[in-house]
Amino acid sequence: MSTEWFEDYTISAIAPYDSKHAFFLMKDRDLEESEIQHSVFIEYNSGGWREIDTTNWECAGICIPDSPKVEMLAIGANGEIAFAPLGGTISESQIEPTPFLLRTASKIENKIFACGMRREVYRQSINGKWQQIFTSPTKKGELSGFEALAGFTEENLYTAGWHGEIWHFNGALWRQIDSPTNQILTGATCSTHGEVYICGRNGTLLKGHGDIWKNIEPEPFNDDFWSITEHQGSIYASTMSEVYILKDDNLTPINWGVQRPTTCYRLVVGGGSLWSVGANDAWVNNGTNWIKVL
Repeated sequence: MSTEWFEDYTISAIAPYDSKHAFFLMKDRDLEESEIQHSVFIEYNSGGWREIDTTNWECAGICIPDSPKVEMLAIGANGEIAFAPLGGTISESQIEPTPFLLRTASKIENKIFACGMRREVYRQSINGKWQQIFTSPTKKGELSGFEALAGFTEENLYTAGWHGEIWHFNGALWRQIDSPTNQILTGATCSTHGEVYICGRNGTLLKGHGDIWKNIEPEPFNDDFWSITEHQGSIYASTMSEVYILKDDNLTPINWGVQRPTTCYRLVVGGGSLWSVGANDAWVNNGTNWIKVL
């Protein structure tokens, strides 16, 4: 499968296993223009491409679960589940009862978590079943929910989202944390040095843990951040057009090399490699250089 097919698609997300194996969530341009709900799952395997399947539902998140094999787990906005091994076919199931509207998914330790609107949070158990572990009452007409989820362990995780809300789960209880912003928060990562980094709209960057948080304010910067992660001890954050590295609370655009992508969006680490994907681009850093994949 050559890459000519890519002209018909845009990239929404990626679940990388390493620098040579990954699962892509894409959109068909024609179906998107016609406002038809769908998700296209594409497999990247050592330079080769394969379309796994197209579903008739919107995918909220895609992850690589812990398994002896390379496998994909995708979660739909309304609790649809799609599972596919590398080189295999897709199988589908459904979270019951149906979630309201999931927005993202993340692997923490060896479990997959998903969260979304109405502050719903779900966790997949070892037997594959899903359990709602949190939801919070909302007022009529209120738009509240989570857009990001990250954790050090299953008993020490954070969610963030609308109105700048940050919540913490200690394995037994959820509590809302006093947040230094009211901007929508879009991404979160737990660093190896014990700090949680959260990004959001209008250049919002937060750093902290527990009840201690501060707003990092790089000036001047008002672009929306959509993703944040740690790679080789450094924190990276992405807008729709650039990837930045955070050093001493200052942002610096990364050095792409001779070429650079035209679009950015999501940053994901897999197998020691950092991937950056945008609507029209997929690049991977193997620890030394950035390499164009799409």
